[in-house]
Amino acid sequence: MPPLLALQETPVVEIERPPPRYLRQDEDWSGLRVIDDSKLRWQDRIKFVPLKQDRSFYATFGGHARARLESWDGFVFQPNDDQLVLSRIVPYADLHLGQLRLFGELVTARVADRDLPGGARSQDQDSIDILQAFAEIPIGVGSGEPIDLRAGRETFDMGDGRLIGPAPFGRNIARSWNAISARTTVSDWNWTGFWGELVVPVDGDLNRARGDQFWGVYGTTNLEGSTSRADTYLLGREQPSVAYNGSAGNEERYTGGGRLYRDPARRQIDFDVEAAYQLGQVGSSDISAYMIAAEAGYSHDGDLAPRAWIGADHASGDRSPGGDVETFSQLFPRGHRHLGFIDVVGRQNILAMHIGMSIKLNKRLTLAAIAHTFRLSDSSDALYNAGGVPIIPAGSSTSRRVGDEIDLTVSTKFGSNTSVLLGYSHFFGGRLQRDAGLEETVRFFYLSLSYSL
Repeated sequence: MPPLLALQETPVVEIERPPPRYLRQDEDWSGLRVIDDSKLRWQDRIKFVPLKQDRSFYATFGGHARARLESWDGFVFQPNDDQLVLSRIVPYADLHLGQLRLFGELVTARVADRDLPGGARSQDQDSIDILQAFAEIPIGVGSGEPIDLRAGRETFDMGDGRLIGPAPFGRNIARSWNAISARTTVSDWNWTGFWGELVVPVDGDLNRARGDQFWGVYGTTNLEGSTSRADTYLLGREQPSVAYNGSAGNEERYTGGGRLYRDPARRQIDFDVEAAYQLGQVGSSDISAYMIAAEAGYSHDGDLAPRAWIGADHASGDRSPGGDVETFSQLFPRGHRHLGFIDVVGRQNILAMHIGMSIKLNKRLTLAAIAHTFRLSDSSDALYNAGGVPIIPAGSSTSRRVGDEIDLTVSTKFGSNTSVLLGYSHFFGGRLQRDAGLEETVRFFYLSLSYSL
């Protein structure tokens, strides 16, 4: 009997749809070009909107929304208790007009009932403004790889976020720069060069750059014959009127460094080692500072898919007030990734160790616990928070003991678009806080709901 051809289905072309990323400009939806309209999912219809009959011009639309409840007890080692709600909506549009690309992203962010010091901070609240808006076009250079040029307002996220990141967790509004950047590949290295001025959010007014200039070149490559990768970078920053432990003036700082790492998703044993050195001037004082960080982990593919890891972080501090500046500057780090969710410790004048473990109860539910211990690199310098602000002044104590922190998180996903994060963090302070006349304990609870389309 011949097969029932009428009942056979035409094979469906499958593509790998990119998961939502924090930087939405990194998503590539061009694969939907080859799928017949009748086979598209409902989300696909806004991810690939043809603007020409041959589908060479198209638009992508989407957005992100988040609501986050926070509860604080002992905020920044002060007798400050508060409960507040942060919210943000970030819609975007991505137009591909042949070789020309136009990307735009708006942000509206609010904070309700924040009675902590500083009130509704500029980094948390903005009625509506432009978060990103840039044009991109490839420029051919001889027979080599093209250079993708971007100009406009852009957000950067490079490496593991120790020095360059959007700070998506602690801030309600991501960092962005009025910038010019270029991307290309040379001899298996992917290079990004950039120059930009940091944009400062101002609620009720157009956000503008305020003279904090940042530039550099960042390269990354796969090591031949290995599952490991390497990064190298040279960064520069100029900003007016800064102060480090008695030295003040305009800052001109250069950072050179490198990173060697293996992604936990690629091998059972992973590692990450990064080191950087800084020089330059603050006023008439010379800069000589450094940092080194290392982490090693082990993952098991069996039940619960556990991963355990241990790491250490060291960033130099200043050995005496005034004179040469030995305080490392953390530049623009990604929030929470390495030094605790409470954010009272930044990568400046710090010696830290951490150990952690995560398990997956199923494909979508993950539990994690991380324990940190902190010491000052030098007791003659301050304790700086995740924003680089000194929160315990230099000379407050002869002790270098900062304290310990425990971070507990539960994260889950509903489909590919909705995620929930529940967490509790507890900081156990010690002699440094007692000698400075501050609270020794900080308790932080948070619950966030995010949706990305």
